[in-house]
Amino acid sequence: MRALLSLRWRIIVAILSLALGTTLALSLLARHFINLSLHNTVNLEAGQALEDALELAKENYSFRKGALQSLGESLADTPALLLAARRRDETTGLEKRLLDAGVTRAEVQFVGLKEIGPSDVDAIRAGHPLVYKIPGPPERLLLLVPVMEAGRPIAALRVSRGLGELVAVERATQTYEHLRLLEG
Repeated sequence: MRALLSLRWRIIVAILSLALGTTLALSLLARHFINLSLHNTVNLEAGQALEDALELAKENYSFRKGALQSLGESLADTPALLLAARRRDETTGLEKRLLDAGVTRAEVQFVGLKEIGPSDVDAIRAGHPLVYKIPGPPERLLLLVPVMEAGRPIAALRVSRGLGELVAVERATQTYEHLRLLEG
């Protein structure tokens, strides 16, 4: 009888050893492949390409912001802007100026002073165009041009452009940096 119990325990110990050994071997193999994949995905060429793309995105953002600022300054206090605001027609007389300023794929509309944020109203009352980034999603670049009549603002022209592709480049670069930190 004792020989039978001893044989049972031997079989149980053998099965447990086989299971633990297989599990240990597979986990070490999986860890090796995960580490290898991190080394292959996070390389210097990809990092440099993302850094270059981020630099280009920053330059493009600066260009877009400058184009909107120039547009705002060229439209401020013009009869064409006042006429378009009175008609509530953003396209009349403004299309050519938008294209000349390089502003394409933008949303253009006239808004009343009540639709403008309190922090922007002071600049609008002073007659200055404003350009700033609106946090998203979706993140946008916004131009507000005051429409002045008899020295007082009566409305504002709002020109809005999306920044989706620029923000995507910034996020990709941040993800790369995070992976590089995990690797190191």
